Amino acid sequence: MIKKFLSGIFLMSVCAFPVHADMYYATDIAVQADADNPVQAKQMALEQGQRTAFAKVMRKLLGQDKYFFVADLPIQDIVNQVRDISIQNEKNTAQSYWAEINVHFNEKNVQDFLTNHNQDFLKTEPPKYLVIPVMMAGNRMLGVEDDNVFYQYLRQKDILSDFYQMVLPVGDVDEMVAVHQALQSGQYQTLMPLANRYGVDRLLIVFANPKTEANWRLTTTVVPDEKIIHQNVDVDDWYSTLSLDEAWQQMLDKMEQNWRQADSVELKDNTYYARLSESSLAMWARDEKKFRQLEFLKDLTLRGAYQDQILLSFSFIGTAQELSENWDKAGWTWQSDLTGPGGTLTRKEVYYE
Repeated sequence: MIKKFLSGIFLMSVCAFPVHADMYYATDIAVQADADNPVQAKQMALEQGQRTAFAKVMRKLLGQDKYFFVADLPIQDIVNQVRDISIQNEKNTAQSYWAEINVHFNEKNVQDFLTNHNQDFLKTEPPKYLVIPVMMAGNRMLGVEDDNVFYQYLRQKDILSDFYQMVLPVGDVDEMVAVHQALQSGQYQTLMPLANRYGVDRLLIVFANPKTEANWRLTTTVVPDEKIIHQNVDVDDWYSTLSLDEAWQQMLDKMEQNWRQADSVELKDNTYYARLSESSLAMWARDEKKFRQLEFLKDLTLRGAYQDQILLSFSFIGTAQELSENWDKAGWTWQSDLTGPGGTLTRKEVYYE
């Protein structure tokens, strides 16, 4: 018991201070290189580290599918974006160099660089979460307890998400009691002082229901949610097994997709953000009436609302190219995103003589 208590104190001292939240800051990059001499080895290692750090920053700004963007860049293009580098744990031999580095990129330089390369980057800092993993065991709800398999699974992970900043409670006695009381009462907001103590601004309560040993269902609740898009997600697959690892990753992917979509909503009166699938379209808009008049959009459904915007979905017949042509005939301009199934719709200006 004493050993467990001391380990809890140690974990609290580590977890209570999350990593730097700046989207343009990459930390704990391990570098290593071999060369004919230590100076050349260090230069090669630091260049490699800056590329790795830039890839981490691009992961947040551009999304999961943009690693190729960094891999193809000349190293000088990356170095030009760096504000400063800090180096720890340096070691070297006559032909090798090892270290850990933190790289801080210049926000304006990076944004200008991405704009010049026609890349649509994330504008808003993702929220930081204290994750409360809850597992259903029959009629019981297990919080941050030893017999919560879900909690123990997350504790073993080196990093909970490479997009969101997430931290776990360490599970000391006071925290276990607070989580248990909040779960029993449904008053999740009472855990906000605990979240603030960990330096984060949101609670992510994840309910895990193991339907079978190899098929998990996850549902989430975000507290508070009044300032951000409602990010609650449900991960379930009735037709095949879904391991806990697969369910967790799907949940993170859905949360990120929701956040990116909210961040990409244009606030101009005549500009809208849309995403296409093979035969359907989802769009943020302000007025559904004008879209109901377009005959090539079928089965209009109101999916939800965010501030003064509404989320609509449609189905359509034909190809994406035919859809684009129909938009043009209806007086809209469709500008596609060449790196994915998205784009923007802009209402054409109409001038009368």
